[in-house]
Amino acid sequence: MSSPAASELRELWSHVPASVAVLSTLCDGAPYGTTATAVLPLSLDPPLVLAALLRDSRLLAMLRESAVLGISYLAAEQTDVARALAQKVKDMDAIEWAELDGIPYVRHSRLVVVAEVSELRTYGDHDLVVGAIRGAELLDGASHPVLYSRRGYGLLQGELPNPAG
Repeated sequence: MSSPAASELRELWSHVPASVAVLSTLCDGAPYGTTATAVLPLSLDPPLVLAALLRDSRLLAMLRESAVLGISYLAAEQTDVARALAQKVKDMDAIEWAELDGIPYVRHSRLVVVAEVSELRTYGDHDLVVGAIRGAELLDGASHPVLYSRRGYGLLQGELPNPAG
């Protein structure tokens, strides 16, 4: 069996829904961010988070310098932010930023996590960023998360019943 082509894998993975987050850091004292979907909790003890960025990502180069990472999990009303920061040319002044422990995040996000970059490791065309969590805050637990699936943004449609009651 041969490995599938990159285009086949891209199509396959597009059918896997993912949370939408903005990864951010400081560059020359100003916030800079990019939209990402490969962001997840890694460990509770010690508290760690994992993110994947393309190796040629401008943010990745900045993280090597700043060593701090903000993660903003976006709310349903923030698809415009997700789209704006997914572009190659980004207008950081168009984004409402806030700070937690001096690390920028997108204002009005559902959840924010701030971390110190503890490890960077290259795998294929991406680098994995491991961050040691320094702070986390649920800002709006009532809002719905933005999801990315089949190359578009969407919302979770209802919840399944909890069999545990």
